[in-house]
Amino acid sequence: MVYNSGDNNNIGKHERRMIVLGIITMWVLSVIKEVSIGRIRVLGVWILLYALGISQRQVVMQIGVLGGMYNRDNVIVNMEGYIYIISILLMLGYMRGEGKKREEGWEMEMEVVLLSIMGMVLLIWSYDLVSTYLGIELQSLALYMMTSRSGDGKGAIAGIKYYILGILSSSILLLGIVMMYQGMGTTHNEGIRMMQETGGMEIEKIGGRLMISGILFKLALPPFHNWGPDVYDGVETRITSWIAVMGKVSYMIYIYKVRIYEMGMIEGVIIGALVIGSVMGLTQNRIKRLLAYSTINQMGFQLIGLLTTGVISRVSYIFYNVQYWITLVNSFSIMIALGGRYDIRYISSLYREAPVLLMALVINIYSLVGIPPLMGFFGKQMIISGGLLGGYVGIVTIGIITSVISGAYYLRVIKEIMLKREEKRRERREEGGAVTWVISIITLLTVFYGVNPRLIMLPITIMVS
Repeated sequence: MVYNSGDNNNIGKHERRMIVLGIITMWVLSVIKEVSIGRIRVLGVWILLYALGISQRQVVMQIGVLGGMYNRDNVIVNMEGYIYIISILLMLGYMRGEGKKREEGWEMEMEVVLLSIMGMVLLIWSYDLVSTYLGIELQSLALYMMTSRSGDGKGAIAGIKYYILGILSSSILLLGIVMMYQGMGTTHNEGIRMMQETGGMEIEKIGGRLMISGILFKLALPPFHNWGPDVYDGVETRITSWIAVMGKVSYMIYIYKVRIYEMGMIEGVIIGALVIGSVMGLTQNRIKRLLAYSTINQMGFQLIGLLTTGVISRVSYIFYNVQYWITLVNSFSIMIALGGRYDIRYISSLYREAPVLLMALVINIYSLVGIPPLMGFFGKQMIISGGLLGGYVGIVTIGIITSVISGAYYLRVIKEIMLKREEKRRERREEGGAVTWVISIITLLTVFYGVNPRLIMLPITIMVS
């Protein structure tokens, strides 16, 4: 590990000034509740977020802090920046239509968002089981606070379910950490990896399985996936988008970093996610429930990239992580712009109101299916190539078959949009502001990525290699 105290001291002066400025900005704006200053409040959040990060320019190799409980390599540095980018995109959607009525009358509290992002960053930094648990709970606390703000009965039930199951999963995770410490005498990831190479004790193996079970709960992956569709559909769409994207991307990065999948169970989880995510999605009529099962299927597909340790598999995992969550951000941005009507059977009625938004949704769906030359095609192609090179022909075959099955419910939405257009004229929806820019930029990136894939692939390959 490399430490550069002189540079860090210089950076520290700058960051301390930024922290003070961010805290003052947040404190002053927190007492002003008018919607008109929403964007300024977001600015205060991001000044503080920038201040809380260690300068990425000074990271050459690994930097360890607090006795190795946290460290950052080149991959984590760039994925940290990626988390900041997609959180900005989501929050721009929250600020849509400044001065207009927010969907379901609720304004996202920026302080809770900040708490959530801090938990995510601490989780991907963590290199010790104790710091991992602290990062997970900090992130989970913010998500509990978000879901508790749903005012109607359906939202309250979904929020209670998410809170109770979240507490249960945290308890299982903590029990697994305790058992691993009892069996190994250490909570540091490097020490755990060295102990595993010697075989380990039975109690350590049980603890590892409990830890994985707790993380699967958080990710809504089989066999702990049942809460996902209910919570997605029950809470407000802005909260759903945060749970679906920001509540999971940090876990996927963390799994890549610490290689927790070496403890086993990964193949069963992948097969379960692929099958359940594709088959159960066929019966859904609500777009948010459909996206919940779609996410299960897509995460199962992404996890194929963890079965081998080759460069191709690692690059494919990181690229899939980048392109999928960006695509999901676009999906939720479009739903927010559509204004709350999420039943697939009636989505065609919106064609006369918002044809451009629905065309963006069609492009987004084609990318999720993996239709060339859209960005989603390249992600699936790379995952399949890495799995085949690693010898996992069976799992890759299941992934291809389930992708075809999942394409049926994606294309069902397109059929409703394109073939069942309601002819009755309606007043066109006037959308503007930040959410339109988010949708436009991501949609254009999805469409034109195939023109020059090296713009994204080359930096990822260099970063991973």
